[in-house]
Amino acid sequence: MSDETPDVDDLLVGLADSVADGDDVDWLGESARSERNRDLLEQLRIIEAVARVHRSQSNRDDRAAGTDQQSPLTTGARWQHLVIVERVGGGTFGDVYRARDTKLDRDVALKLLRRRAQPEALASQILSEGRLLARVAHPNVITIHGAEAVDGQVGLWMEFIRGFTLEEVLRQHGPFSAREAAFIGLDLCRALAAVHATGLVHRDVKAPNVMREQGGRIVLMDFGTGEDLSATAAEGIAGTPLYLAPEIFRGEAATVRSDLYSLGVLLYRLTTGAYPVTGTSLRDLADAHRVGRSVRLRDARPNLPDGFVHCVERALSSQAEQRFASAGAMEAALAGWLGIGARGVPVDGGEPMAATPPEPQPVPVRAVAPPRSKWMWAIAATALAAILIVAIWIGLKRRTATTVAAVPGTIRSIAVLPLENLGGPDYFADGMTEALIADLGRTGALDVISRTSVMRFKGSRQPLPEIAKALNVDGIIEGSILRDGRRVRITAQLIDARTDKHVWANSYERDVRDVLALQGDVARAIAQEINVTLTRQQEGLLAGGGRPVPEDALEAYLQGRFHWNRRGGDSLSKAVEFFDQAIKVDPQYAAAYAGLADTYTLLGSVGGVMRPEVAMARAKEAAETALKLDDSLGEAHTSLAMLHFWYDWNWSAAESEFKKAIALNRSYPTAHHWYAIYLSAMGRHDEALVEIDRATRLDPVSVIIRASRGWVQYHRRQFDSSIEECRKALALSADFTRAYNYLGMNYLKKEMPAEAIQALIEANRLSNGAPLTRAQLAGAYAVAGRTDETHKILTELLKPGAYPYVAPADIAQIYVALGDHDRAMDWLRKAFEERSFAMVYLKVHPAYDSMRQDPRFVDLLRSLRFP
Repeated sequence: MSDETPDVDDLLVGLADSVADGDDVDWLGESARSERNRDLLEQLRIIEAVARVHRSQSNRDDRAAGTDQQSPLTTGARWQHLVIVERVGGGTFGDVYRARDTKLDRDVALKLLRRRAQPEALASQILSEGRLLARVAHPNVITIHGAEAVDGQVGLWMEFIRGFTLEEVLRQHGPFSAREAAFIGLDLCRALAAVHATGLVHRDVKAPNVMREQGGRIVLMDFGTGEDLSATAAEGIAGTPLYLAPEIFRGEAATVRSDLYSLGVLLYRLTTGAYPVTGTSLRDLADAHRVGRSVRLRDARPNLPDGFVHCVERALSSQAEQRFASAGAMEAALAGWLGIGARGVPVDGGEPMAATPPEPQPVPVRAVAPPRSKWMWAIAATALAAILIVAIWIGLKRRTATTVAAVPGTIRSIAVLPLENLGGPDYFADGMTEALIADLGRTGALDVISRTSVMRFKGSRQPLPEIAKALNVDGIIEGSILRDGRRVRITAQLIDARTDKHVWANSYERDVRDVLALQGDVARAIAQEINVTLTRQQEGLLAGGGRPVPEDALEAYLQGRFHWNRRGGDSLSKAVEFFDQAIKVDPQYAAAYAGLADTYTLLGSVGGVMRPEVAMARAKEAAETALKLDDSLGEAHTSLAMLHFWYDWNWSAAESEFKKAIALNRSYPTAHHWYAIYLSAMGRHDEALVEIDRATRLDPVSVIIRASRGWVQYHRRQFDSSIEECRKALALSADFTRAYNYLGMNYLKKEMPAEAIQALIEANRLSNGAPLTRAQLAGAYAVAGRTDETHKILTELLKPGAYPYVAPADIAQIYVALGDHDRAMDWLRKAFEERSFAMVYLKVHPAYDSMRQDPRFVDLLRSLRFP
């Protein structure tokens, strides 16, 4: 629609706003611009003329009473403890300012009603309404900070919002997608539920009364009726006509269901740019509702999803009793279609279920009765509409979240469920989840469950208390991420898992270059909500992700982490490619170097993939580069610690780096896991169990951590306990190769060769004949006396070119099992020369117990300089 031919709806909304605010309107110009809408313009002109007469009469009354006409306050002026920064809006009955609250040192929006518009009864009513609205504590409802009447002048101050109204967003960018509109609907349902719980109805839910903050938060404003275009035409009608429910035109009282009708109109408008019921006059609108003259959403925009259409059409039912009974019921329907939030509500093919759960009974609400005088009602309607108008201030990129409720008890452990991917690649959503987990770990006062454990709940509709019980946490973070071109919107909410109640909620929107900085914002907000005091160092760590990252580098990094988490040899090779690509785009990208270090560390320890001296050297170089760029990366310190341990054999440096890593991020399970392995290799098994238990608490369903607990018990010669841990690991993942490896090793030490062979055959099958499992199976055959099969496997392993790499220590263990200590020592010396990571376990590994009195073995241990 061009500017020369504005549609009926835009005229009714835009010009009505001007009429309500008392702004001058160029009616001749408007008529010339839109010849086809002259009837509508004439009716609006008449309304404006009547309102002007009322205002003139009001001014005369004020002057007769000796009330001064107040000029707007100037910058630097004070009203109570508020210092005026600037005037940012206003209308006939008051002005809106950005002011500085000198007591709490924050910006607020101050609405001052002018004295000439202040009958005593009205001032009392406005203050009463302000006190009621101040009871509403919800992140999607404008927050009232205070209300006072001083020398006959009423002032209210409230949260200062920076952003655009949904009407402005719609006009600038066109209709919303169904999913984005539905998420806005969820926020507004929660906002209305909070309003209704106080005993109020809003009565003017519409796009101009909903702000999208610069961070992405949706905020409901303007209580008490909005622009009252009906005050001169129909007794008792309050609100914006195009959003009003049919029963309001019949003179019935506003209710919860009439608010939800208005919300349905809002969602209709956001997705179509139009209204379901239109007319050229108030009488025409009333007649349209009476005869059922409306445009169904499916006809207005045929490509909308059925589930979304179903929810909106139900809200727009002409019969109030057929609409949703409460805001919570409408929220459940929208969430059911989206497949999030309303846990336990099944979704079939993305549509709402046929049989919906019982709806909550509506909360009794009341609407403030209008004054009997038409003009008093007009004053009240317009003044109350202006009370909660807040300033639009563009450019701030982040905000402080709003508390929903006090935390019952203390939250000291949290799980971040995988962010719901509303648009964009999976690796992007998974990467943002992992980044948020890492930043929360940096708070230092929280146990944050690792990515490995939470990913099993990806897409789960299991009730939150059950998930919390499975993960043994106090709180749950759940949310969503929407990638739309260069813009990213992340929403998150904190839920006390013990009571299933919301504690905190917020949403953010940034350019993709800045999205990593959001994780620190969220982590700080959560820490604040659960009363965690951050040290200056921790504050610095959380702010460390603020450097913008080129989009191509970020994409490559996230894909690298996606493949790294899959752990297989092929996936690790792909991870190297993506991390290298990220570094090529941004050579200062510390996280990409840390990812590269992690990947090479694993490649050097996975049998048959890379020679350790090659992989570990590359890993060390990458880790050191990462730390030169950003010394606060606990992950990079962990990688460097493992390299000092596995490759440098610098035991003191390894322990120092492990401790640094844990100090930087106490919730990084890999740091505790690998530190436990280090401690066990040093013979400090009791300390190792403490660390592995910490890792298990942080990653309770990690199969590798559970199996590693068995590895520690194996080193302690607690073979039965080790077997039990391996079985627990297999209960988590029945095809985990390493658990079968460890089972076989334990059975050999218990002199149960048949069971060992059975376990190692399964390991061999699962690993596709990897050199490590082939060597262990050969050793089991040797112990069982089946030496022919042992030598057959040995010949295969030693055949040139059969495998990319065979670890010398694996061959040594075969000769130990055969009782050939001379050849075993030859291969152990070769392993020493190659700096094989297997050498670090020589001090404690039970497989070498038969050689511990051999002087050559003692000398080899001495060469390793174990503490």
